[in-house]
Amino acid sequence: MAFGTSQLLRSSRPLRANFCRAPLTHRTLSTLPKLPLFEALVSHDPNSIAIRHVESGKKFTYGDLLQQTVFMKEKLLNDAGRDSLDGARVTTLVNNGFQFASTVLGIWAAGGVAVPYQTAFPAKEIRYITRDTKPEFSVFGVEDWKSKQEKVQEGNSGKCVKSLIGVQTPTPGIVDTTETIELEDSVKPTDPALIIYTSGTTNLPKGVVSLHKTILAQATGLQKAWNITKNDHLLHVLPLHHVHGVMAGTVLPLLAGAQISYAYPFNAEKIWNRLCNLEYQKGLSPAADSSQINLFMGVPTIYNRLLEVFHKYPERQSDYTSAASKLRLAISGSSALPASVKKAWEKISDGQVILERYGMTEIGLVLSCGLPVETRIDNSVGKPVPGYTVRLGSLDRSSVVEGADVPGEIQVKGEGVFDHYWDRPAEVTDKEFTEDGFFCTGDIAHRDSDGNYYIQGRKNIDLIISGGENVSALEVEATILRLFPDVKEVAIVGLPDERWGEIVAAIVHYDKDYLKAHPELKGLSLRERLKDSGELAAHKLPVKTTVSKEMFTRNAMGKINKKKLKEEFFSNVLGEYEARERKRKEEAEKGEGN
Repeated sequence: MAFGTSQLLRSSRPLRANFCRAPLTHRTLSTLPKLPLFEALVSHDPNSIAIRHVESGKKFTYGDLLQQTVFMKEKLLNDAGRDSLDGARVTTLVNNGFQFASTVLGIWAAGGVAVPYQTAFPAKEIRYITRDTKPEFSVFGVEDWKSKQEKVQEGNSGKCVKSLIGVQTPTPGIVDTTETIELEDSVKPTDPALIIYTSGTTNLPKGVVSLHKTILAQATGLQKAWNITKNDHLLHVLPLHHVHGVMAGTVLPLLAGAQISYAYPFNAEKIWNRLCNLEYQKGLSPAADSSQINLFMGVPTIYNRLLEVFHKYPERQSDYTSAASKLRLAISGSSALPASVKKAWEKISDGQVILERYGMTEIGLVLSCGLPVETRIDNSVGKPVPGYTVRLGSLDRSSVVEGADVPGEIQVKGEGVFDHYWDRPAEVTDKEFTEDGFFCTGDIAHRDSDGNYYIQGRKNIDLIISGGENVSALEVEATILRLFPDVKEVAIVGLPDERWGEIVAAIVHYDKDYLKAHPELKGLSLRERLKDSGELAAHKLPVKTTVSKEMFTRNAMGKINKKKLKEEFFSNVLGEYEARERKRKEEAEKGEGN
């Protein structure tokens, strides 16, 4: 097998791609790190299916995955010219599925730190992450290599990337099951393994550094919580630059020896077809070489779109219902799941209740509803996942909140908590932890008497203090969506106010078709309708309401940037308030001068 020649960056010469097309028939004496994840991978049946691609129909065994992992490790070390990458960052811009899994595992096996880009990242985001992490290598899929190379090259102004390595998804093959892979102490559990960037909805994105032991703790906790085994088969539709898609969607099933079918980018109709094991374009015929999916992970937007397709095709609904009812687990997270969506899914799936969970980049997934359906309470994200200690702290972080139904900031401790923020002063990380080692999430929640947690929103975004009263933006949003079917989307924000400190404001996107069918609702005040319902206290009612003609822009995980929304729809209010504040400040300074 011939390796391409790496091009070290000199002067302003363009960085050249170093392509590697590894046949799966490669045979060498193979070694991998003696870490629990690799020990598990080696112990799985090499002929059992690990990864499938929904679009192409290709399937890869655990033997295929191990071989390509070893090849990627050797390729990286060959280009580096040393026995270990010693924590060098390696960015990845590869296709979701076998390319991603084998590339990241190969980086870890070589002692490197994986930094995944999303394949749909605009050049601006790739440029930012490249400049911030200063990677030594960048691995990309050759299927669209030119545009990917250009994106990475734009961010390489610091001349840090020595080599671009192009990988091509190999043809699946039958592996030699007699080949032995030796495990060696080449990588430590305390070595850094992964950098995932925060969503940056309030500040510039920060790189979150996880160690190998962090990744293991996150995966094993979920394995216990959800009872993931080799008999499970996950349909993976999530992006691979977030903890949900990487940890829960990839590392967890591979650790357990389960199957993963990757289907990305998300297409609701194709997802239903795969769930049903049917190819409707071929006349409702069974899909070739299919396997029953029993796990599905999504975000509220994904479930919404699946429901839309369900109602679009009445003739397929019996197939859709049958498929949804066979899911052992349908999981949702990343943003609040409206009760209306949860109920609608339960109805079309013969009683399949979506399991809600909570997590974030720095801690993984730390709260989850239980396996018994009766524990999946509306608006609750359940109890702590095994391996984590979770508590509530006062908003000023001076004390621990005890008792039921008292709001506080979620604080988390455990092996699954990240190590540090990449290339930031130590105090940037330290200030997010309490003296006794709990990470402060910035998310506000309350607990019921049984210990179930209920998210109320972000401390600096979703907690509005009006006249000294706390208002949960998420509670107001959930109430509006539950009561008023003409409201398709709503975002509740706080606006500065001299008298009240903050006032509650709403940005609403209405369902045009519903309003057309119910003309009596047109022009009615959202505030008055809420007031008449008696569901919310007076201080929680929106004082200002504006309408968005378009659906809200969301990131890859379905989250809304409320800061941008507020600036877009209430720029006049914010501008007038700032002008008044400046005037008051000027007058006060004049008074002091006199």
